[in-house]
Amino acid sequence: MNSYSHFHGTILKLVSEIGLNLSKPLTNMLSLLVVCLLEDNKAHISRLGESLAVDGPSEMACIQRIRRFLSNKKLSPAITLVPLIRLMRPLLSQQDEIMLAIDRTDWENRCKYINILSVAVGYKRRVLPLYWIVLDREGNSSFEHWKRILTPVIEGLQQMEWLFGKPIHVVADREFSSPKLAEWLKNTYGVEATLRMKTSMYVKSENMSETKIAKLLEKMGRGSHYVLHNQMITRDSTFKMNVVLT
Repeated sequence: MNSYSHFHGTILKLVSEIGLNLSKPLTNMLSLLVVCLLEDNKAHISRLGESLAVDGPSEMACIQRIRRFLSNKKLSPAITLVPLIRLMRPLLSQQDEIMLAIDRTDWENRCKYINILSVAVGYKRRVLPLYWIVLDREGNSSFEHWKRILTPVIEGLQQMEWLFGKPIHVVADREFSSPKLAEWLKNTYGVEATLRMKTSMYVKSENMSETKIAKLLEKMGRGSHYVLHNQMITRDSTFKMNVVLT
């Protein structure tokens, strides 16, 4: 019990030091949940409620407290982003480059469709979520959605003095294969991007006429790769990018 109380107190102090401005009840509940998760409990409301009820209220009362905490409108990625970046300082300060991965995940749960667009920071072949939004519709995200989630993350990272001079690089899968995204990142924040292209897209340069990526891949042998420099991607873009065919 003494070690539990010490651990709880340490988490409370850490939350204060990273600048997460929450009310005392919310801060206390957050700290309790962090302790429960670090004690190897599953991230499930009933399991966490059971863990909190050991020396306190009933299990059902604890479950209701957790539900109220998770549904509180004062909790959002917008207020946790900068404190989370500060918390990651020991990890991010070791990196030569800050790699951000943008991704979307969706599933159906109890006849309700869940669609989440997120940005995570890469660390040792894993990604740690920094910011996300829940889309109000099914299907792919849009360029406006991409800007909406990348803007606070990039600006949050660039305001940290201890990250000054470290390049930021955005990577994304085919859903985000738009030269508009790469152009916006470069021109607005000086951020480079690596985007996975679709084989249906077109490339064009001063030395090469407009060609479909699929046609270029047909001429390549298995395991080979080829680099095309200063290519304009799609027919409606003039932004030049390098393309790696593999």
